[in-house]
Parts: sequence; structure tokens; C-alpha cells
Amino acid sequence: MTTTLRIIKKSTCPKLSTRAKGSLTYHACYAATDKSFHIRITANAGGFFSNEYISLDDVLATIESNGSDSAFKALLFKPFYQSKGANNHGFLAAALLAEGVLKPKEGKALSFVLGDVPAFKTAMNKLIKEKGPLAKCNISYRPIPSKKPQIHPLYSRQLLREELTKACKWAHGRS
Repeated sequence: MTTTLRIIKKSTCPKLSTRAKGSLTYHACYAATDKSFHIRITANAGGFFSNEYISLDDVLATIESNGSDSAFKALLFKPFYQSKGANNHGFLAAALLAEGVLKPKEGKALSFVLGDVPAFKTAMNKLIKEKGPLAKCNISYRPIPSKKPQIHPLYSRQLLREELTKACKWAHGRS
């Protein structure tokens, strides 16, 4: 599905780790067709990153499926990215933290809880009305499934056992 996104805010934020150097630049975007917000990392002063657009609705659905009151790590966002870089999920969490969508969980390093999402949406809607879009872009948007398919634990162990048996037979020349 192709969607037109309007970039409504360009900003920078620090990375999550205190040891990390440099900052991140991100865009907050709006899709008028379904009235949804998206976040995209656009620059990383110190390394690689994925510039995929991530829907705020997908982020919120994932947090909700995890339990909206429970703390979580940025790894929760890893399935959002097609390019499986090592830090993309953390960069997304950093941008969401900077926007107030997430807040740090007290007493738990690099853990988060849901922040003030209505305040974020209000601020973004205000920017849309006051400034209009900074730029427009067309993207092919791939919605993220809200739940991963579950594999039965016994089934996965059985497959693993079969693969190990095949590998052992092959290694010992008994194919």
C-alpha cells in the first residue's frame, strides 16, 4: 500500500546509551489518509541506521500486546525493521523518548513505559495546523502484524532434533 506522508517535524535526540557518541536526527510524519503518525530516523552521527518509516499505531499496538503497564526494552521494536541492523530498535526508542511517547522506567536501566501519547498527538496536530508540512514523500508502507505467529515449543524442539540428527549423520558419513 502506498501512502503519502507529510514531514511535520525534524529534530535531534541523544542515543540511549551513555557510552554512545553522537546524536540521532529523526522526522515525525503524518499520513492524512488514515490520520496516523510515523517516525523515521534520518541521520546517525556515528554509524549505520535504517531510515524506514515506523507507524506510531504499530508501536502502540506492540506495547499494548506486551502489557501497557509493564516495562519493556527497546528490543520490543526489533520486528518493525526489514533491515535487521543492531541498533535500529534502540534508535526508534530514543526518538520516541525524546517526543514523550515513552518515558524511562525508574530503577530499570534502558527500560521504558508508555508516556503521554495524547500530548504527542496534540503537539503534532498543532504543528500541522500552524506550519503545514515541511515536505511530502510517497512511501510503500508495510503494516507490521500486531502478533507474531506462535510455534508450539514441542514442534520446534522436534524440528531441531531432526536437523541435529541429519547433521550428525552427515558429519559421520552416514547420510
